Amino acid sequence: MALASKQTRWAALALLLCSTVIAGAVRADNARINFPIAVFFPNPCNSENVSLQGAADVSYHANATGAGGTHYSVHLQFKGKGSGNLGNNYNVSLIANGEFDAPTSTVGTTLHFQMPYHAEFTSTGKAPNFSLEGLVDVGVDNGKPANIVIVLPFVNAVCKG
Repeated sequence: MALASKQTRWAALALLLCSTVIAGAVRADNARINFPIAVFFPNPCNSENVSLQGAADVSYHANATGAGGTHYSVHLQFKGKGSGNLGNNYNVSLIANGEFDAPTSTVGTTLHFQMPYHAEFTSTGKAPNFSLEGLVDVGVDNGKPANIVIVLPFVNAVCKG
């Protein structure tokens, strides 16, 4: 499982780097980006490292409240396909949504929003299906989604046979 953990850390870094590069110019209070992602996840049921390719869609909305504050909405969706080092093929869907009255944290000019995600991994063959749940951090800089990081460790992993 140590190898899977290393692969997962690398996957989060890959997701971070890819999203930072692609997050081009968008409107500051209502931003949506869609970009390709290549990422690794471990299958907790058979210790297979799954390499995925797909598209991530991130939307960010900030609305002024009547009390002079701001309300934030962040949505992340990833759909992909891939294969594992044991030769199994998978389809995956990951979804995260969050509503916030304040960022989870701020680093420099980047607002960070941590929210729960749920991911379903479906094998197209004999490998076990599984789901993962945890936290994802979406960074927004100057009103633009700038990075995505899967927060480790996973909160829940379920083998589905």
